[in-house]
Amino acid sequence: MSRTSAAAAVGELVAAGATATEMMVAPTLIAESRNEDEVRHFDLAGAFTITLGLSALVFALLDAEDAGWGSAQTIGILIASAILLASFVAIERRSRAPLVPFSIFRLRTITGANVVGILVGASLFSMFFFISLYMQQVLGYSPINAGLSYLPLAVSIILSAGIASKTIAKQPASCSAKASSYIWIAAFADLPWAL
Repeated sequence: MSRTSAAAAVGELVAAGATATEMMVAPTLIAESRNEDEVRHFDLAGAFTITLGLSALVFALLDAEDAGWGSAQTIGILIASAILLASFVAIERRSRAPLVPFSIFRLRTITGANVVGILVGASLFSMFFFISLYMQQVLGYSPINAGLSYLPLAVSIILSAGIASKTIAKQPASCSAKASSYIWIAAFADLPWAL
């Protein structure tokens, strides 16, 4: 077994152990939030259309390289995806218990938080990809060293989430955002490009 595959195996074991620990500890720390008196309805048609619509969209985008962007298969699947997603919107607007109540998007704070969440998530995923390439191909880090270089950032994300959850109810959201940003900046300073 090579050193790289041994390190990968150790990493997978650590991740599996952490996940198992989280699954055992979480139910003791997180209180149940369901209202037992409320009658629950499941929007099967909405769940079916959104699942198929998004699955078709992902399949079309991933398979377009092999089938060709202008192929009948790719165009047909993209059209089917659009129809399914439009059906989802129509179903949700008429449903008694929608999966996504579209009225929440009228609230500027929720819409703003969703947009920021999408942008932050997209930037983090792309950052992890490009920094991993930079650390391994330019700086010559081994995969394990590149992974360990992310620890300060991971710890800062955990700390900033804890700070935000405790201060958001007591302070304006801008204070929590500033405190979290300062923690992230400190963690980014430790990443390899700062060397």
